[in-house]
Parts: sequence; structure tokens; C-alpha cells
Amino acid sequence: IDEFGKRRENEWEWQLIFELLNKRYNAVEDTLIICNQGKAEFEKALGPGLCSRLEKGGGVIMCDWKGF
Repeated sequence: IDEFGKRRENEWEWQLIFELLNKRYNAVEDTLIICNQGKAEFEKALGPGLCSRLEKGGGVIMCDWKGF
């Protein structure tokens, strides 16, 4: 999922993201989420339930690269 931070944050979108990530978690499938947010901001946007699922099988990798 690219540009996670550019969501509209409406109820439909949140439900879709939750269903997608929950389904992939239950199927033990890899998921990569890319965003331009700091760790705290990303975790707040994702919410505690989904953060917990992602942390059980992986984690957050911060890449503090300079932009173009």
C-alpha cells in the first residue's frame, strides 16, 4: 500500500483498509505499507488494532532519506 498518509480518512476507506489488512494478517500474507509520516504519526493513523497485527509479524522500518 503506497502513500498511506494520503488517505481521505472517511468511514468507507477505514473499513476497506481494515478488511484488507485483517484478511492478509489472517492469511499470513506479507504486507508492505509505505508512507511519508513519522513512526508516531503513522501508528496513530493506523490505529492500535492494526498496529498490533503488523507488529506481530513484522514491524516498522524507518527510512529517513532526503527528498528530491
